[in-house]
Order: sequence, then structure tokens, then C-alpha cells
Amino acid sequence: MLNFYRQVVDLLANGETIAIATVIKRKGSAPRNVGTKVIIRSNGSIYGTIGGDELEKAVIRDGIQAIQKRESRVCEYDLLLKEEGGIGMPCGGKASVFIDVANPKHMLIIIGGGYIAAALVKLGKICDFQVIVIDPQAKPEEFEEANRVIGEPIEEAISKVRINPETYIAIIGRYDQDVPALKSVINSRARYIGMIGSKKRIALALNKLKQENIGLERGKLHSPIGIEIGAETPEEVAISIMAEIIKVRRIGD
Repeated sequence: MLNFYRQVVDLLANGETIAIATVIKRKGSAPRNVGTKVIIRSNGSIYGTIGGDELEKAVIRDGIQAIQKRESRVCEYDLLLKEEGGIGMPCGGKASVFIDVANPKHMLIIIGGGYIAAALVKLGKICDFQVIVIDPQAKPEEFEEANRVIGEPIEEAISKVRINPETYIAIIGRYDQDVPALKSVINSRARYIGMIGSKKRIALALNKLKQENIGLERGKLHSPIGIEIGAETPEEVAISIMAEIIKVRRIGD
């Protein structure tokens, strides 16, 4: 069972949303006992088994649907032949399966220090993100609420972070950090990448990437970063950034 839960941890750490199906009740003849578990991934592959045959096929189908809707559920299965109203098994019993959807922890990577970063760290924690600050000059005591502070050159620091599809990146550092930051993350699996700055500053950074033959997927970069709310103070700018991140998280691009 230890290997089972290690697999759960590894999949979530890799940014996958998975379903854990558990037999919670059985009546009559059924393939597996109460407590039997299987991990279901969105592509239909599994770890473990809930009994094979048509029951497992049905659980996988319902597990994929649960993942897509991000909704846990209890499913009832009649282990009868299809002509008898069942799922196509001759066992004659019944099985109840709890399909629990497990989502990875959302991660917010803030590239750049300063007052906006400090405010964004606090908002990120309030919104239940794992927050990482990256800046060569950053010190842990400056961002006490962050989960991790990496005070190293950006490209080296990014290589130490596992970016997954539930990662949100805010590039809010100095001008000379724009290109190293974009080069490090633009082709990552991050769900959101936003960069602070004027249209001219952003255009200069993107032109430098183009000169180095680094492609940019259309719509990949949110710039200027944040929702337009007329923000002026660092705290207001941080709120506009977090608002955009929440919008992408809940609604999509």
C-alpha cells in the first residue's frame, strides 16, 4: 500500500489531477473486497486494480468523467449481464465505489523581489497557493510567508523547480531579468505566465527572444500583467495580478 500512496504523491507533484476509486460496499458476489483501491489518470491508465473485467472498465470511465468535472462521486454497479440490466458481468452481486478526485497543489512562482512581490506572496498564501520567490538578491527573511525563496540567478533557480500544469508564474522583476525569466519558462507547462512592464518593455524582451529563435506560442504570455483596475500602489498591483491568475484558474484564458 505504501507504493500506492507514493504513486499518488508523485502524480500530484507532477501536476496531474487524478481519481482514487475505492470499493466502499459490496453485496453478494463481487471481484474485490471493501477497501480495494485503484488510481485512475485522465488518459485512462491505472495503477492497481479493482477487479478487472467490466467493473474496472466502468470505474475507469466514471473516473475519467469525475476528473474532467473535478467532482468526486459514489457510483453503484450491478454485476449482472447486460440483458439483466447490469454492466455485463455474471457475478450477480453489487458494488459501491467512491471515486475521489485529487487535485495537485497550485503553485505560484514569483520572479523578482520588491514591494509588489511581497504583497503578492501574502495574496498567494491567502488563496492557498504554494508560493516560491525567485530573485538573485532575495532573502528568506524578506518573504517569511513564502514556501521557498531561491536567491540565485533566474535560470539556475528555475531548473530547481518542477513546473507543472497547475503552475502560475508572475515575472515582476527588474528589466534586466525579463529575458532570462522568459527564456526559462516560456516553453514550460505552466498554466499562466504574466510579465510586468510597458508595451515597449515587453516588445523589447520578445524581440530578443525572437533573435535567439525562441518561439512564443500565441496567447501564452499575459502582458501587461494583471487585470486593468487602475492600480497604482504595490498592493493594488498585486491584487490585479492575483485577480487575473484566479480568473485563469477558475474560468480559463
